[in-house]
Amino acid sequence: MRYVIEGEMTAVTPMHIASGEGNVRYDFKTGRKIYGPSGGVPLTTTQHKTIVLPEKGGTMQVPGVNANTLRGGIRRAGARVVARMLADKGEAVSNDTMLRMLAGTSSGRPSKEMTGLDEMDEIFNNPFVGLFGGGERMHRSRFVCCDGWPMLDELVELGTIPSDAQTMESRKGLTSVLVLRRVNDILRNLASVRENFEAAVKDFNAEAQRIIEDAAERTKRKKQGEEASADDSMLDSINALEIVNPGTRFYVRFEANGAAHHAGMLLKALEEFVSTDNVGGWGRNDFGRVRFDLHVRAEDEHEPVPAFGPDGRLSPDVKPYLDALDEASGEINAEKLERLLA
Repeated sequence: MRYVIEGEMTAVTPMHIASGEGNVRYDFKTGRKIYGPSGGVPLTTTQHKTIVLPEKGGTMQVPGVNANTLRGGIRRAGARVVARMLADKGEAVSNDTMLRMLAGTSSGRPSKEMTGLDEMDEIFNNPFVGLFGGGERMHRSRFVCCDGWPMLDELVELGTIPSDAQTMESRKGLTSVLVLRRVNDILRNLASVRENFEAAVKDFNAEAQRIIEDAAERTKRKKQGEEASADDSMLDSINALEIVNPGTRFYVRFEANGAAHHAGMLLKALEEFVSTDNVGGWGRNDFGRVRFDLHVRAEDEHEPVPAFGPDGRLSPDVKPYLDALDEASGEINAEKLERLLA
């Protein structure tokens, strides 16, 4: 049976998933990206996806969330749920098995050992291994995770997101650029740093003087006979970061292929993920917090039920799936996880 969990993921705080795009800079004067080694300041862009416009022709770029970003976080969240179940039973697994639960493998070198039919049935029935797969024998995952797509009319026209999706009014303003200034504290507030650190830092005065003289020399070189602007005097200590703005809504879809207890396992993993994890980087600044508005249905059912309540916890409507997980919880024990993931 296939169980579908789909709906919206809303960015509650700024979101940044580094694109890996190199040689990109930000021009303060135009507010535009510059591609090349000079001009503006270094810019770290967030992930975008290119789509082909269905009617107008041409292409456009939209911010997106790669499936692997979500998938890895949700698997790790599921592993934490299982770890608590083991701890409640007074059981423990090896470090290698923990790594296989978290990342699928502890070595990156797949085993050539074959899996027998009886053990294969045991794997498929296991709430965790049967859903997320992995292990050194690379058991197949039956957890499907799609890319996160912004809720835009163009993506409805393409058929990427459902036709009844409540799309955002405009694709403009989904991203913006934050400017981050990094300044040596000695240059920013020498008096305070000296008062608090002079007695605790070796050769403080000599080092402070060197830093001040180096900064003055850099400023002198930049001027080149002309008065430098405020922006020019700070270019070496400024970086720019592209973010997805809070309030941006993404269509997300997850599937659990198996039994009702696999759907229960996925629901518990999603609850753990949304309550404790961040999507993307800069979590130290509270970036990447999201909210789910999801519905779940079995493949043979027409009416989906809410997966989450207003408090961000699982809805009472999903109790049948959680009850199924409870009934199958005996399959989650240290001995089986060690053996099935080996």
